[in-house]
Amino acid sequence: AKEAENKDKKDEEISQESKDALETLKQSLTKKNEEKREKISNFGREAKLIKQLIDLALLSNNMLKGESLDKFVKRSIDLIES
Repeated sequence: AKEAENKDKKDEEISQESKDALETLKQSLTKKNEEKREKISNFGREAKLIKQLIDLALLSNNMLKGESLDKFVKRSIDLIES
């Protein structure tokens, strides 16, 4: 909304208060985006662990074979390395 207000104005027509408010909003938005990215990354890691648990159960019952077994081994290596 602040950007829309200032869209048709020249730089010198925009008050310093408005510029500061816009900068604060941009910083806040950047921080929120970083937090969102971190939460999504954490969820992705948790999903890997859940998939790993399911595959472990399948492996213990000799039900994990072929491509699924290959993916399980690769995921296991990734989890150990990280």
